Amino acid sequence: MAQSERKRHILLIDDDINMHIICKKIIERAGYVFHGVTNGEEGLRALQDLPVDLVLLDYMMPGMDGFTFFKTLKYSPEYADFHTIPIIMLTVLSENHPQRRKLLQMGLSLYLNKPFGGKELLNVIDNVFV
Repeated sequence: MAQSERKRHILLIDDDINMHIICKKIIERAGYVFHGVTNGEEGLRALQDLPVDLVLLDYMMPGMDGFTFFKTLKYSPEYADFHTIPIIMLTVLSENHPQRRKLLQMGLSLYLNKPFGGKELLNVIDNVFV
């Protein structure tokens, strides 16, 4: 990476603290900057305070779930500056689940099925940044 290039920042929104520990190690070892919050409301605040280039978003969380966060970010005029941020949904939903198709049609970048390995995570991140 050239010295003038800024490291890319990745925001994980997931209520599972173990997911934060695992993803932080993987993401930082790959040369990215990791930020983590535990719910959708915190995620919306973090986007306004941090230079986020990609969001890793858990689908099922208490409070504001991943679907609601995604709709809010993509369609609320209040978050118009963030409509183009790529989002990778982390989920245990089956590939046939109708919500998966709907989110992709609404502009979701990718899905990553839980559980996943470090290589899988980096592959989807790298695919978004290509």
